[in-house]
Amino acid sequence: MRKAPVLLLLILPLCTSCRSLSRDLNKALPEFMRASPGGEEMKLFKELHEGRDWSADDLERQDRLHAEVVRVYTAADWEECAEQVRDYLDDYGLSRYDQELRFLLADSLYRDDEWDNAYDSFKEYLALYPVSSWSEPSMQILYRMGLGCIEGQRSAFLGIFGRRAKGVEILRMLVETFPGGSRAADAQWALARYSMSEGEYEAAALEYRVLTERWPESEWNSAALYYTAWCGYRQMKGAAYDAATMKHARESFERYLLTARQQGWAGEARAALTDISEMEAQHLLVVAEWYLDMDKPWAARFWLMKLSVLHASTAAGQKAKALLATLPGAETPPIAVPMVPATGNP
Repeated sequence: MRKAPVLLLLILPLCTSCRSLSRDLNKALPEFMRASPGGEEMKLFKELHEGRDWSADDLERQDRLHAEVVRVYTAADWEECAEQVRDYLDDYGLSRYDQELRFLLADSLYRDDEWDNAYDSFKEYLALYPVSSWSEPSMQILYRMGLGCIEGQRSAFLGIFGRRAKGVEILRMLVETFPGGSRAADAQWALARYSMSEGEYEAAALEYRVLTERWPESEWNSAALYYTAWCGYRQMKGAAYDAATMKHARESFERYLLTARQQGWAGEARAALTDISEMEAQHLLVVAEWYLDMDKPWAARFWLMKLSVLHASTAAGQKAKALLATLPGAETPPIAVPMVPATGNP
C-alpha cells in the first residue's frame, strides 16, 4: 500500500537534497503540520497551491496527467482513477491541480466501495483544504458514509462494532469540519438517534441539546427538544431516587410544550408530565414516611404539607392529606394575623 502523500510532505524537510523545496512546503503547510511556524501562512500556501516555478515540461506533463485522470474518472473507472491520482501525487505533491485530484482520489475510493481508504483520503484532503470548491460534495459523501455505517448498511466494513464506531467518528468529523454546512444538523441528529437506539440516554440527551443550541432553526429542532426530555425521562430510576433527574425531565417537557405547542408529541409530553408529577409526589411521600418511621412527626409534617400543596391531585397527595390529619398539630388553628387599619382611619 502506498504511503499517504501527507506523510511524504512531513518528511521532506529532512531531506538535505530538497532543502529549498522543503522550506517552502514547511512554511506553506497549516500550522499544526509545520515543523516551525512561519509568517504569512495562508499567502504562502495559496502561492504554492497555484504552482511552483515548474519547468515547461513539468507543466505540460501535469496537464496531460490531469486530463487523463479526468477522462478515467468520467468513465467511472474508479480503481484506475485512484491509481493514477496516487502516481500523480507521488511526482507532484502540491500543484495547481492538487485540490481537485485529492478530491477525485477520495471520491473514487468511495465509489469503488473502499470506504475505509476513502475516509482516510477525505481526512487528509480536508486537513489541507478545509474550504475548497469540493467542500459541499465532500460533506455529502461523508454524511452518506457515516449514516450508512451506523444504520448497518455496511456489513463488511471493519466488522459490526468497528463499523458503527467508525460511523460515529465520520459524522462527528463532519459536524466539526462543516458546522455551517447543509448536513451539519442532519449529522448531529443521526448521532443523537444512534446514542438513543443504543440505550445511552444520557449521551443522547447531550447530543440533542447540542442540536437545539447550535442549529435552533433546523427541521429537527422540535423533535430534538422532545427527545431531550424523553431521554431524561428514561434515566429516572424510581420514586425513591433521582429528584434532580425528575425535575430536569419535567422542565425539559415543559420547554418542549412551550416551544412546540401542539406540534409532534404534545400528547405524549403531557402524559409524561403526569407520570413525572406522580413520581415526584411519590418521592416526597417516601421522604415523609421515612421521617415517620424515625419518629419525627414534625419533620414528616413539613414534607406532607409540601406534597399536598404541590401535588394535591395525585394519589400520593391524597394520602398525604390523610396522614396530615393524624399528626400532631392537625387541630391547631392558624395563627391570627392582626388587622392593619387602612391609612387615614382612626
